[in-house]
Amino acid sequence: MTNRTLIVLIGLLVHTGTAYAQGPLTPPGAPAPTMKTLDQIESRVAITNLPYVITVAGSYYLTGNLNTTGHGIVVRADGVTIDLNGYTLTGNQSTDRRGVLIEKIGTDTISGVTVINGRIEQFHSGLYIGRGVGCQFERLVLSSNAVEGVLARYGEGHRFRDLTVIDNGLAGIFLFGEGGTIRNHLIERCSILRNGFVGIAAEGLAGGRISGLRIQQVLVGNHPQFGISLVSDTGEVDGNTIEHSVVSDSGTDGILITSAGSASANSIHGCVIENTTINGIHLEGACRGNAITDCRVMDAAAGILIRASAVSAVGNTIEGCNFTGNYEGISLLAVNTGTVHATRIHNNTVTRGNAGVKLEVEDEGSVSGNHIGHSTIADNAFGIYLNGTLNGKINGNLIEACTISASIQQGVLLITRDTSTMIGNVVRDNVVANNLYGILLNELDAGSVLENNVVERNRVYGNPFGIGISGGKRNLIIQNTTDNFPVSSLSNTYGPIIDEIGVLLPTGRMAHAWANFVPLVE
Repeated sequence: MTNRTLIVLIGLLVHTGTAYAQGPLTPPGAPAPTMKTLDQIESRVAITNLPYVITVAGSYYLTGNLNTTGHGIVVRADGVTIDLNGYTLTGNQSTDRRGVLIEKIGTDTISGVTVINGRIEQFHSGLYIGRGVGCQFERLVLSSNAVEGVLARYGEGHRFRDLTVIDNGLAGIFLFGEGGTIRNHLIERCSILRNGFVGIAAEGLAGGRISGLRIQQVLVGNHPQFGISLVSDTGEVDGNTIEHSVVSDSGTDGILITSAGSASANSIHGCVIENTTINGIHLEGACRGNAITDCRVMDAAAGILIRASAVSAVGNTIEGCNFTGNYEGISLLAVNTGTVHATRIHNNTVTRGNAGVKLEVEDEGSVSGNHIGHSTIADNAFGIYLNGTLNGKINGNLIEACTISASIQQGVLLITRDTSTMIGNVVRDNVVANNLYGILLNELDAGSVLENNVVERNRVYGNPFGIGISGGKRNLIIQNTTDNFPVSSLSNTYGPIIDEIGVLLPTGRMAHAWANFVPLVE
């Protein structure tokens, strides 16, 4: 081995020994904290006395129950979160004193305020939001306030979730938009009970606009006037949704939607409305394209009333609903030159009332072009009742493919009084069974008009009186099956009345295209 090689090897050994030399074996000290406290993440400010005014964004919390004779907490800044921490704010019901007041001075909007987790009671208003945008309120109890549990003036996009609003003097939740806008609020999973006038009210008087409200999974009960009311005078109540909610024990209407300007494209779906003194559901005014679907309405003067006075209610839908124990199950009423037109009443069940479905006019109103179809109407005094009075018009309506049974009086009754007009209505393809009278057209007063109505292809049986007309002219009774024809009018046209033996010719065709026949009694 050369000296050169030896030197290289010695150098490598020295380098390797240095690389793998051992350091000290004493373990390091305890690890330093890596978690941050809540105050380090977001500094929270304790509220320890009232009134308390917040002018800086941030997070605030209560450390105990607090009482005041003034306002409770006043929020004047965006981006504020208040955690009541399970505690209670209590006032003395002084006029215009709010438990939590959220509003900027002047006319600017206030946004991004959150209030959660506590009780607010015995103020003028429990919670007040003026011109707010996108605020959230959750897990609150608002009770025994002098006027409202919640008052939101104008604004949009608030979220009210998991609130209990109970025993307030006037309203549970009051959304105020007089001359302005209420838009896109959500009220969800709330219990609103025993308030002095109304459970949930949205008011857009002086041409105000109410739109995009979503009221869902709420319980509203025991209010002297209205359960839920969405009201404008000449403004808009458009595109709001009430769904999967229970409304009970209202003194006037369970749900009221009304405007003489526009009340359009609103939806009431999957709700239960019960024990209402007047109307379970009430659509009033210029109601267009609203849908009431899959609801159950019990024990009201009218299960649903669509009423137009001096305006038009057009293209509304009532479908898949169950009405039971109401004095009138479904009622369409036009007065004072108003019009109820093109209502679609389909696949409903209407039982145990005075009138299952009633179309009525007075004072030159018009109920026309409505379609009642594919519904079961049973155990009422009158099944389907068209009632013309006081110069009103009931024209061009269709009653089709319904089962109408066990009426104390008529299964289907068309009656004209005073100087009313009933022209061009069609009753066809229905089963009308076990009523006192199957189908009756009755021109009660000589000044009224009962003309050109058609009764065709109905199966009428088990009624002591089958199909008949009293008065009127040019009405057509054809291709029906019935036990008997007890009433006839020479001014109307019946197809030939024959029994089963005479119905069929050897060719298999009916003896006459318009023939009515009476089944043989075995």
